[in-house]
Amino acid sequence: LLVTLPLAVWCLGEGGLTFGRMLGVYAVMALLIGVICAVSLGLSALVPRTSTSGVLSHLLVFFLTVGTGVLFALLLQVTGEEVSGPGGFTTTEQRPERVWWMLAPNPFVVLADAAPATPTARVELIDGEVVETRAPSDLLGAMRAELRIYRLTAAERELGTGELGLGLAGLDGPPLWPTGLGIQLILAAGALILTERRLRTPSGNLPVGQRVA
Repeated sequence: LLVTLPLAVWCLGEGGLTFGRMLGVYAVMALLIGVICAVSLGLSALVPRTSTSGVLSHLLVFFLTVGTGVLFALLLQVTGEEVSGPGGFTTTEQRPERVWWMLAPNPFVVLADAAPATPTARVELIDGEVVETRAPSDLLGAMRAELRIYRLTAAERELGTGELGLGLAGLDGPPLWPTGLGIQLILAAGALILTERRLRTPSGNLPVGQRVA
């Protein structure tokens, strides 16, 4: 977090980032790092050997960041439905609203979805009509819009016209981050409880190869 702080301050000075958005992103990142540390501590307390607990911690991070995306893609193919199209042809319609929960625990998904959206502004068109537009999205904003589309039903997705319509619908769609953050906090709480019970003092003689750390 400290390494990326100078870049965030530079973006803040250039006007490409608001202070509230920067604070929100850093708060979510700190919380996610704390969750990973808590779960890793639980694995360290559960497994007596340092090397094994380290490998399990790396595998856990790999599963949360990569494995959830792979499982989501596989489930997306399994849960698709055959839909009759014009001319008697059938196509497979994907139903991401049924398997979006698989992506929810992904730390990148939680960060992108929980990050505050770019500010909106009212713009008057040539014909005098006033519309509300949103500033161009950054990487987190683009991910946020795409992720929230996954929670929309097929009928709701059809309301959007083209990529722009779906993007706007996604920005106003139901969020994923409360579910994902809730799952991660449950894992962290369980890991801390396990750590407290495993390392509770006073302790007797430890077996050979076991350490308290």
